[in-house]
Amino acid sequence: MHKKEKYLIAIAGLLHDIGKFYQRATNKKTTDEDKKIFQYAHAYLSYEAINQELKEGLESVFSQEELKTILDGCYHHKPTTPIQHLLQKADWISSSERSKDQTIYNLEILSPDQKKKLENFAVQNPRLRSVFENLSLGKEYKKRNYFYKIAPLNLSKDIFPKDLEYTYGQIDTKAADEEEELGSYPKHWESFKTEFNQKLKNAVKFENSPEKIFSLIYHLLYKYLWCIPASTYDKENYSNHYPDISLFDHSRVLSAVACCFYDYDKEGFTQEGTNKFQNKFKDKEVFLHIKGDISGIQKFIYNVYAGKRGTAKTLRGRSFYVSLLPEILSRYILNQLEYPISNLLYSGGGIFEILVANTQENLDKILKIKQEIEEFLATDFEADLGLSLGYYQYSPIEMMKDYKTVLSKLNENLDNAKKEKFSTLIDSGKIFDLLNKKVSDIKQNKKRCPVCKTYLISENLQDDDEICEVCEKFRNIGQFLPKTEYLIFAKNLTPNFVENKKVVNFKKFGAVYLVDKNNISDLQPLFLDPEITEILAINDTSLKRYTTGFKFIGKVVPEAEKDAPLPEEDDKIEEGQIVPFSYLAQFSEGDDRIGILRMDVDNLGKLFSEGLKDKISISRIATLSRSLDLFFSGYLNEICKALTSEYKKQNQDANVKNFFYILYSGGDDVFLVAPWDKAIDIAEKINNEFKNYTCGNPNITLSAGYIQVKHKYPIRFAADLAGEAEEVAKSSGKDRICILGDVLQWNEIKELKSTSEKWIEYIKRNKLQRGFIYAVHRLKEQFLKDLNKSSKVAFPYREIGKEDLMFYPYAQYYIARNINKDIREEVSQFLLDKQNFKKLTFLVNYISLKTRN
Repeated sequence: MHKKEKYLIAIAGLLHDIGKFYQRATNKKTTDEDKKIFQYAHAYLSYEAINQELKEGLESVFSQEELKTILDGCYHHKPTTPIQHLLQKADWISSSERSKDQTIYNLEILSPDQKKKLENFAVQNPRLRSVFENLSLGKEYKKRNYFYKIAPLNLSKDIFPKDLEYTYGQIDTKAADEEEELGSYPKHWESFKTEFNQKLKNAVKFENSPEKIFSLIYHLLYKYLWCIPASTYDKENYSNHYPDISLFDHSRVLSAVACCFYDYDKEGFTQEGTNKFQNKFKDKEVFLHIKGDISGIQKFIYNVYAGKRGTAKTLRGRSFYVSLLPEILSRYILNQLEYPISNLLYSGGGIFEILVANTQENLDKILKIKQEIEEFLATDFEADLGLSLGYYQYSPIEMMKDYKTVLSKLNENLDNAKKEKFSTLIDSGKIFDLLNKKVSDIKQNKKRCPVCKTYLISENLQDDDEICEVCEKFRNIGQFLPKTEYLIFAKNLTPNFVENKKVVNFKKFGAVYLVDKNNISDLQPLFLDPEITEILAINDTSLKRYTTGFKFIGKVVPEAEKDAPLPEEDDKIEEGQIVPFSYLAQFSEGDDRIGILRMDVDNLGKLFSEGLKDKISISRIATLSRSLDLFFSGYLNEICKALTSEYKKQNQDANVKNFFYILYSGGDDVFLVAPWDKAIDIAEKINNEFKNYTCGNPNITLSAGYIQVKHKYPIRFAADLAGEAEEVAKSSGKDRICILGDVLQWNEIKELKSTSEKWIEYIKRNKLQRGFIYAVHRLKEQFLKDLNKSSKVAFPYREIGKEDLMFYPYAQYYIARNINKDIREEVSQFLLDKQNFKKLTFLVNYISLKTRN
């Protein structure tokens, strides 16, 4: 009963403000009598929406008694019962970031006609503003009026903020349709109401599976409320609460806080209301904020040696496994403590954050779970992967008034925990049992796996293609993953309901089933199974029947479109299989090489801790985290597909569905492999799209490291080199890419590529000798030797020292002797420009690679 009531309160939290959506869509009015009971119009309309508009679906899964608890959320402005008081206080905390001194729109850049239109746009039909627009680490810029279109969540450009002035201009000139550009509240509500009722009518009863019903309602609200602001406006001043937090993020945080209050002491919320809260709870350490960080991820993913068949598939399987690990471990913690997924504040990039009540029972369970996880990772992965678990206990007043300190203390405690990895195993002595077993295995007739060179296999296996059980598991996952359309989370292994599936078994922590698109009808028995908690569609928000939600994953891989022979191998690739790097490399222009790209957001920790200034809050951080992960886990797939589509127009015979191989993406990280030239293209594209996604704010930037290698080069070493290159880009000022021997600002790549392509054309037309490029570069390098011989600069970038003026007459000599007079002046101007002198390494390497073969 305790668990089900907690889940009902969580659902009441999710739906408590649904009246704001309903009100904006219908423009409904309320009576004075309604306001006496509910105080505000949106609160009464939340009651009406639940009791009338959404009644059909809700009554299909909830009993009348359960619905009464859900309706308690509508009384959060005038509570009379303990649960209503509890939800009111949770609402105070979730909305604590709202202040009354924030200007909503920059009116100075709008015309008089546009200001008039803003009356309807900003007041009657308010739009969500972007949380990225006001992030600042000190770089000033001219802010625009960015807003989000009212539209269901999907991986299209609709998730990007739109420039209000530009959009108005398009509408005014009839270049764009108003509803298409701005979205429509009434249509959005009708779509939501229809889908909400339909999906719940086809669902199981709440009492049979609280987790699945919660997941379904949670994801329905995510789909439709992500773009709706939680706050309201001052009609005359276009000011009051700055609307950069979505109704979804506000509601999910409220839901999490309400569960904590309930678990901590639900009886404390009596009809005494505010005074009781002030006296008993406000200063008490009610919250236990847990942060987990899985270490060793990068090394674990790339610990694959080249030269073995299935390397690409094994890599993808490893990457997918570690991306699931924080999901499965955080869900195990929630399940053991009986909390819904709204209390999972964040999961991505190997990190998860959970909010629960600070009770002794919860603390004891967390310590026990920590030991279980450490034992699992040490036993199954020989401690290659580890979990650091930090937590911080704090009060409601700290959450409301000093969330910056909360995050600082939490991260400080996590850093301390990182110094004590596997501490529970050391304290208990179990670590010695594991070490003794490892020594025993080595003494027996076993040999190390040729793929990972970490885990042992029996020595009597003579076939070089034999691999350890761990690598075999990852290879199978990697092979099946391109076909996978659904992830099914289970508390335990379940009977074999679904054919053509793979199971990723996390032992006592649960399991994840991978199901392809051809077996959706077989999901029904899983939907009815109480051991199944969630059925999530990958990168698809349509919420098909028998699914309870969706999950964004960087999933693009180069699949063969038909059977084909493999270059340099006496073998073939079959339709639908992931192609090996040797096959992918042949789609490069010029030399057959692959490009390795690693990139992430600069100063991410500072952006979270300092970028929001005094506007930092739990809801705003939740919005920021979710928005970043949406781009890197979700939209990155669309960037890859769009570029592939462009390439396929030029090369229709290319036997791959995608030219890009996302090995890892999520949180703020990207690691991908592609033909060497296309990896450069996508680096540019990701940066440009990210700038648009973050409102062109110069305080939010990306840095990247790029290298190109032969396809047989060990990926583990290539990953390290790309990581080193990324560090060079960051140490050189950030907002840069270290690429082909130079560190470039992002806006320099386009110009350099353009110049390179022009010179390549000159080489093809014999106006420029290919050897001239190398001669100039050798000349530059000769002058730099003495300048750099005492400096220690990380690979692959050599910093330019003091300028040597002798370069110029020598360069002029080379130009006169080797270049066609038609282009001599153009080439001379470029080479003798001091700024271009610093970027010759990129130009030489790019031209060399493109003109080889």
